Amino acid sequence: MSINSVAIIGLGLQGGSIGLAVQEYLPGVATTGYDLSPAHRARAAERGLVGTVCETPAEAVANADLVIFCVPPGVMGMAAEQVRERCPRIASSAMSAPARKRSPGRWAMPCPITW
Repeated sequence: MSINSVAIIGLGLQGGSIGLAVQEYLPGVATTGYDLSPAHRARAAERGLVGTVCETPAEAVANADLVIFCVPPGVMGMAAEQVRERCPRIASSAMSAPARKRSPGRWAMPCPITW
């Protein structure tokens, strides 16, 4: 599977850094991002942390080959729920706290998006 588009949910320090790294080291890969905070979205757009800052999580993941969640663990379920329709494998895996404890890699895997 080739990755042509990466969506980043959470554009704080970690998400913004990942967005900049993808743009620098993988220039052919499109980046989109979303943050719950309108101020963080505005700052991300100003600083060019991702190619496109989106107004909703669903918009950010719409065409993504890889979705990266950079949110606090306490809101991972909420973030995953917001993209459930676009990427059910990540969303359902991220919703399960026991699954995260057993196998952290299980909920961090890329999700091929098909619909």
